[in-house]
Amino acid sequence: MEKDSLKRIESETLRSTDAETPAPNRVPQWLRLWPRPRPHWTLQYVADRLGVAWYQLRKPDEPWLTHSMVRFLDLWLQPTDLLVEFGSGRSTLWFADRVGALISIEHHEEWHRQIADKLRNAGRDAVEYLRVDPHAEKMTGAAEATLRGRSVDVVLVDGPNRDHCALWALEVLRAGGLVIVDDSHRYLPLLSRAPGAMGMGSSRFQSEAWERFWGKVESLRRIHTTDGTKDCVAFISEGSP
Repeated sequence: MEKDSLKRIESETLRSTDAETPAPNRVPQWLRLWPRPRPHWTLQYVADRLGVAWYQLRKPDEPWLTHSMVRFLDLWLQPTDLLVEFGSGRSTLWFADRVGALISIEHHEEWHRQIADKLRNAGRDAVEYLRVDPHAEKMTGAAEATLRGRSVDVVLVDGPNRDHCALWALEVLRAGGLVIVDDSHRYLPLLSRAPGAMGMGSSRFQSEAWERFWGKVESLRRIHTTDGTKDCVAFISEGSP
């Protein structure tokens, strides 16, 4: 008797649970696409993220850097500049419209093909656009060979092996040139409200190369920007332009 009662209670409990659990197809499509909240999703972060989304909707052709860094570079870059970028994309065409010479290093084969097509369609055949395996020595070696002894005005460090590419940049920059590190909050001990920030004063570098880089640039003048979701910093090499 007790067994029958227990089975009846268990059956009713299961039916009740099933009734309260919504079927997947009852959840609106827009709600299923909304990212699952994370611990860092404060009101400030949500506002920052919405601001970035709105900016990118209005400026779909601008580099995927912080908007403050884009504004700064728009004023800084000169038509006589030689720029090297590690990691291509919207920035490649944007830079090509503003500098005299551009060397772009990309490791992803399909992405390289897409950007190469856009450069060709835009008539930017003079851009030296290279597809290189994602190994630090090959990436910096390809850029070095393409420079043919020229000094560089600006280096953008994005993509893989950023630590080694950033160190290499310091060797080829002319006095007064810029080395720009995208997503710098992840790698450098600067004040930041972006999620995953290393934190100001931290000594927990992701690599020995990042620690060496920081030792070389810590005292340099810099332009440090953030949009609340990521940081981007530009260091000005020593000396006069």
